[in-house]
Amino acid sequence: GIFGIGGDVPAYLHSLIFLVAAAAVWQYSAVGAASTLAVNAFAFHYAHMTTILSNCKDVTKRIPYTLMNSVKKIALVGPGLVMAMMQLLPRAMEFETFAKIGFAPPGLLGPIGGFFLHPIVPWIIAIASLVWLTEGEKKITSFILGLGYLIPGISYCPTMLAPYGLALMFMHLFLGLQLLQEVTPYGSLIPNPL
Repeated sequence: GIFGIGGDVPAYLHSLIFLVAAAAVWQYSAVGAASTLAVNAFAFHYAHMTTILSNCKDVTKRIPYTLMNSVKKIALVGPGLVMAMMQLLPRAMEFETFAKIGFAPPGLLGPIGGFFLHPIVPWIIAIASLVWLTEGEKKITSFILGLGYLIPGISYCPTMLAPYGLALMFMHLFLGLQLLQEVTPYGSLIPNPL
């Protein structure tokens, strides 16, 4: 599955769970398919399904490497880019559905979590995502995007209604740590974007 243990069967099963959650559960939830909460869930569930499937041997044999690499890149930064663009577009972002499940800024990280809601942050995330996708610069953008997943994952998600808050936290951490892995030197636990 998500940890790469057991071969392709757990990965297929785990991907199927993400697909069912995105295609069946969230479509007909009480919050509505167009709410920010549901869009967030769609983005993260489809991204994780894609990331897990892209590591399966049968899938990698059938899909060309360049196409698979592009799909992996989009899956890695897609949820963050979607949320950033929703914050930038007028009236696209609403926090009422998040508030209903316990979204309470600034969250566990205090001022760091509060800063993440500053109006400049979506611009930084959107620009970093687009630069990262175009292969323009990898180290600093990977660091920014990794923190862009870790900060809300640690600060906001644990305060939300369980089990979705915890699932969302782990989805943020999974993508954020993959991005930070690109800038973490071998044998170190501390990312170095320079």
